[in-house]
Amino acid sequence: MFRLPFALHLPSTDRDIHTDQNARVIYILSLAVDARYRRKGIATMLLNYLIDYVAAQEFPQPKVIYLHVLNKNHSAINFYRRNGFRYHTTLLNYYRIGNIYFDGLTYVLYVNGTRPPWSLYEVCSLISSFVCFPLRYLFKMKFMFQ
Repeated sequence: MFRLPFALHLPSTDRDIHTDQNARVIYILSLAVDARYRRKGIATMLLNYLIDYVAAQEFPQPKVIYLHVLNKNHSAINFYRRNGFRYHTTLLNYYRIGNIYFDGLTYVLYVNGTRPPWSLYEVCSLISSFVCFPLRYLFKMKFMFQ
């Protein structure tokens, strides 16, 4: 049996991942498989185990699983995308390897019924539907009674 630690507070670079700053989150610091055993589904099994474990937690359940990945690590990026993680943001000069800085990408998986914060597009769509619906209704009524 192992105990899964939860992040109590999101760091400032990741505060916009979830609107509830008190929500429990899980950060994947590292997921690595020895080169001899790659492409055999081991990383997928590990990740699925984590996701299943998170889903089985008692209240309060974790709402978010997130991670950072080097922007040049295309195989890891594709792996996380295939497993439902969504790109969230780019962190400029997040990694330093030797004397060279590289950007990091934040990927997020919303779990246990949680959804991402509303995007500007979603907010605008909602507002326009509230504004346009009564106008469409009045417009239809005008032509029905002529």
